[in-house]
Amino acid sequence: YGLSKNLSCKISIDRIGKLVLDYADHAGIYNFSLIVHSMSGLIGHHLGITSPNRIKSLCFFCPVPPNGFQATKGDIEKMHFVAQDRPSVRQAILDRGGYVENKEWVDKKENIAWTASTPETKQAYLDMFLAPVSPSPQKSSFQKVFILCGDIDLPFYRKSSLEREFSPFYENFELIALQNCGHYPMLQNPKLVAQALKNYLE
Repeated sequence: YGLSKNLSCKISIDRIGKLVLDYADHAGIYNFSLIVHSMSGLIGHHLGITSPNRIKSLCFFCPVPPNGFQATKGDIEKMHFVAQDRPSVRQAILDRGGYVENKEWVDKKENIAWTASTPETKQAYLDMFLAPVSPSPQKSSFQKVFILCGDIDLPFYRKSSLEREFSPFYENFELIALQNCGHYPMLQNPKLVAQALKNYLE
């Protein structure tokens, strides 16, 4: 992504987790709050387990839960097609709550989704995301966990589903559903998200 878009590396939960810690080390930051979105929920849970001394608090946005996506064969085929086909990217955005936004917003989000990373990176990230989580995720001892979701996202990412999926791994977490938001609340209602984060981190 960004200036690193053309750099290649092995895409795995361990590898991306290490990149996060390497970046923090480079910036001279030892303890930090970690905010993750969607597929990166797997990374957030992993770092909370493997590096609890580094993470002050965890905040999940519309996350994939610790035990993964549990994708069917049909899900896998559909999502791999999305990584290769721009009209399918647009439809995926609409399906995940983008339908409440205007055309200009959807155009901009589609452009971000399509150009921010290479097709090869999208494919590799999906392979990681859709694979069974191995080894099986552990229960976390974290006491400060915040989950934000959109109330018009896909059912898998809504409040009732996330409560069920996160409960086996976290004894205490705060979960808030943002009204009229889908899978991209930080783009759909940035002021509401900023206030929710401010309240939590304080």
